[in-house]
Amino acid sequence: IDNAIKFSKNSKIIINREISEGVLTISVQDFGIGISDKNQKIIFDRFKRLETGINSINRGHGLGLSINKALLDFLYGEIKIESKKDVGTTFKITIPESIPDAESFSADGSDYLFDTDDEIF
Repeated sequence: IDNAIKFSKNSKIIINREISEGVLTISVQDFGIGISDKNQKIIFDRFKRLETGINSINRGHGLGLSINKALLDFLYGEIKIESKKDVGTTFKITIPESIPDAESFSADGSDYLFDTDDEIF
């Protein structure tokens, strides 16, 4: 949503959500500068800031989309992009309601945030 606001100044943004067959789908559509086919291939890489003139006024480290993708991978979700240069962009996120093999996850989640194994580095 933040990127949609940044890259489509003075334009509307459409946010939709739907739950169907156990899958949550969220889409964010803007009518901004769009993303070229070349840049769509690298947009989820860490520390990638696309070469657009508008980036000079927008701060960031190029981590937002890579972090979102990593979190979605953890949740067995997906993120897809549809974009046309100078027309706009739609990001579509899907997250399943249940996670396969839920027994492999920590009951309180802290084992994944704070490793409890005593390892020496």
